Amino acid sequence: MSEEGDRSRERMPTWSQRSADFRAPEHGGLHGERELPVEGDRVVDFSANLNPLGPPVAVLEAARSGVREVSAYPEPYSRSLRDLYAEALGLGRGNVLFGRGSTELIFLAAALLRGGRVAVESPGFAEYRRAARSYGLDTVDVEVGVDPSIEDYREAVRGGVDGCFVCTPHNPSGRAPGDVRDLVEDFPDCLFVVDRAYAAFEPPDRSPELRGPKNVVELHSLTKSFCIPGLRVGYLTAPGEIVDALLDVKQPWTVSQVAESAAGACIGEEEFLDESRRFVESEREFLGNRIGDRFEVAPSDANFLLVEVGDASAAKEELLEDGLLVRDCSSFGLPEHVRISVRNRSDNERLVEALLRLQERR
Repeated sequence: MSEEGDRSRERMPTWSQRSADFRAPEHGGLHGERELPVEGDRVVDFSANLNPLGPPVAVLEAARSGVREVSAYPEPYSRSLRDLYAEALGLGRGNVLFGRGSTELIFLAAALLRGGRVAVESPGFAEYRRAARSYGLDTVDVEVGVDPSIEDYREAVRGGVDGCFVCTPHNPSGRAPGDVRDLVEDFPDCLFVVDRAYAAFEPPDRSPELRGPKNVVELHSLTKSFCIPGLRVGYLTAPGEIVDALLDVKQPWTVSQVAESAAGACIGEEEFLDESRRFVESEREFLGNRIGDRFEVAPSDANFLLVEVGDASAAKEELLEDGLLVRDCSSFGLPEHVRISVRNRSDNERLVEALLRLQERR
């Protein structure tokens, strides 16, 4: 090979360099990827923001019935499930799309903006930025801190972007930023991807109505509200032309028969969701009241709390010694905060006692 060829090879990035922007971020939950100081089945997981009441019985039964269909392909684009949800939501099938959890749908939405510029929350859910970079998007930070407001997004979008990710209630703060509808109507040329993963747990009077504007993709995660993370299923609603464009880039068969069966059974569980919201509100208030005089706790409209503990990494390790796993928010850019999900009273009391002991040792 010539000297020029050698220099050319030296300039080429390695695969590890090419993938640096796409490395898997940290997420909550027990994944069996690390040694724990106690047995895994003795760890109480406060790091994953799931419904503390667990899956409804009807949804579990539907999932089990779906197992019998494993010898057949699922529908490529979940047509029957889209019909069920369109009818339940008062929409057309062309306004609903299902995916392998809302994370797949985040990446699909980023594909629509390929080559453009998108505003991404900081701190925020890491997959927004990862999806944007996967499709070559330039990113602009929406500096929301731990108390996001619509004005934070407005300032970033005003600078000129093609799209904007908005999580409401926001992760990891748990706070709904305000009237998102006003924001999307003020910037009709910007595509807003509004992540409603925690909508089931917020007060009804804080829930925005977003089905009118033509520049909104609204994401919904059945994982959080129905506690079925192992099934990986979520959906979005959007204008028909946006759904058509998403179908052009979507992989087929990403939603399994089991997930389709469970998702279908989620329809009609309004009483369960109402009970869940009331339960979360009560336990969230309990947690906030018990630790609020010792720690700074961010106001929350979701099923989790963001708590300032000083050294988040050290606090996580100390709490693990007590068999309690919290979310170290260092990866969000908040190295002094942990995120704790709302669980049942006995689990919450155990966490409160451990946090108070932690504070006394410091």
